[in-house]
Amino acid sequence: VISGGRSGKTILNDVWGFNLTSRTWSLMLTFPPGVGGGVFGHSASVVPGTSDMYVFGGYVPDKGFSNDYFKCDLIAAECASMKDVCAGLPSEFVRPDISFPATLTPRYARRFVEINVVGLILVGWSVGCYGRYAHTSWADTKFVYIYGGSNLAKKGGFGQLFRLCVDQAPNSGFPGCIWDEVSMVPPAENVEPLERYEHAMAVSNGRLYVSGGHDNGMPDGSTYYFPVA
Repeated sequence: VISGGRSGKTILNDVWGFNLTSRTWSLMLTFPPGVGGGVFGHSASVVPGTSDMYVFGGYVPDKGFSNDYFKCDLIAAECASMKDVCAGLPSEFVRPDISFPATLTPRYARRFVEINVVGLILVGWSVGCYGRYAHTSWADTKFVYIYGGSNLAKKGGFGQLFRLCVDQAPNSGFPGCIWDEVSMVPPAENVEPLERYEHAMAVSNGRLYVSGGHDNGMPDGSTYYFPVA
């Protein structure tokens, strides 16, 4: 599945799926204006075994870097803002507000030591994950992971990993409504944050793999993996 993007100066808003058996493309849906319309530099992940696709961030014309967050049903061809979906979240799921305006400089004084979970927060309208583009996301049956990216306040790239609960199992909470920041164990002592954008990323067997992309404006062809808690 591919979604949105840019073709020359045209910002795209369509979502296409490729059938590996028939080797054909088919149009699955079009992002409506209320869900951001055209967007590029965003991430989109499909939860295995479902028709749910979660879309985060990117660059939106007339808005700039976005931290908007949507859920699309690829079968029903519908999308909804998770701000609206999660509006009825019970108060016991709302943790102390640790968010701050997206225009502020990110807090990176903690460097690349093990990062403790900073608490569960609402997404989208609570700025826990800065507006960004050129990041990556990866979905399994329990979580959507969002890593890296860049914006004007963090031109060198972000080094944080966020994990969004999308587990549909009974008693799993409220799928897609709460997330946390995942602790990442550095590959060696005194290693700076692995800040990347325009990279590739995957999560498998408890490891986050990061390959290629740009680091502080320079192309980087290295590949790392980190255990994720």
